[in-house]
Amino acid sequence: LHSFPTRRSSDLVSSEIERVEVVSAGVDASKVHVLPPPVIAPQMNHTRGRFRRLLGISDQSALILFVGRISRIKNLVSLVEAFSLLPSEGAHLALVGPHEDAEYAEELRRAVCTHSIDRRFHMPGAIFGAGKDEAIIDATVCVLPSLSENFGHFAWEASGAGKVVVIGDRKSVV
Repeated sequence: LHSFPTRRSSDLVSSEIERVEVVSAGVDASKVHVLPPPVIAPQMNHTRGRFRRLLGISDQSALILFVGRISRIKNLVSLVEAFSLLPSEGAHLALVGPHEDAEYAEELRRAVCTHSIDRRFHMPGAIFGAGKDEAIIDATVCVLPSLSENFGHFAWEASGAGKVVVIGDRKSVV
């Protein structure tokens, strides 16, 4: 953790997990307050199917979607392994987000090849704004398998769009 200036009336953090971390770094617990960031649900006026067409996925196929940083803490290799166990050849997995760690992205690609799901796996990179909303709208199921999550924006956005959201059981997402 970073060092904290000592002359403040209070600190705002985005989750209870972050609050515990700040207090354990020596900040007076009575001065640390949780204020979750606002979440805006995707606008439902976007055209359905645009994200699927971008990836070449039919409307009849299930689309399992993750949106977030492509990094080790997100536990995406485990997601790839779990996806490979699905009986449906028609299901697709899309991991949308910036590659934070090139070595981890390569590890993901190896897992995809090892489990022979390359025809059903998509990693289009970072998509923001309307494009991200379209991805969420087109998803069948949204997943957040993180090992630790300070505040799971994606889970809130997907839930706000009426999607089924599967969340890892490791740490709080709110």
